[in-house]
Amino acid sequence: MFDPLSKAWEKAAAPLWDSIQFWRISTLILITCAVAAWFLRKRIIRWLTRDKILAHDRKQFQKVDEILPELFTYEVLASIEGTAGVARDDSDRLHQFWLFFSLEQNQFQIRELRKASTLAAKDMEELSVFIARHFFSTNNVDYYRLYPNLADEGSREEHAKFAHFCDLLNERTEKARISYRAYRRAVKTKLLI
Repeated sequence: MFDPLSKAWEKAAAPLWDSIQFWRISTLILITCAVAAWFLRKRIIRWLTRDKILAHDRKQFQKVDEILPELFTYEVLASIEGTAGVARDDSDRLHQFWLFFSLEQNQFQIRELRKASTLAAKDMEELSVFIARHFFSTNNVDYYRLYPNLADEGSREEHAKFAHFCDLLNERTEKARISYRAYRRAVKTKLLI
């Protein structure tokens, strides 16, 4: 049954196997493919592991989103700017956000997400450090205010100092808001969430 087919194949392929042109072209094609695979190896690996990377990054995003959800973040930043004060729990969550990304195990695998999250974490860290240095509790231990003594004093000099610290605070909150928004935009674009 296969005998006539195999004889026809041998008859057609025999000149091809004996041709030096065939082997030269085949060798050049194989070498070209090997060189292309070598230069494109990172892209090939990324393409083959894309699903695993997306799953990892989505998991990391869900973890960090539990710490600092988007709407809550914007509300806290607006509250800090408007009142020059912050609840201890809110300050702790800002701190936990940048602390989360400071650990290598929590880094995103997708380069754009890693860059955006690192910048957002850095700006949140600057804001947290500013709060730690310049905010103090008064009567309520769970609420911190920006230099409460300066805000409550009546002299012009004290009000000028307080206004200066408010400007510094507003710069940091705006910087944190912008970088956090860029981070969320990158998450939406890359993770399709």
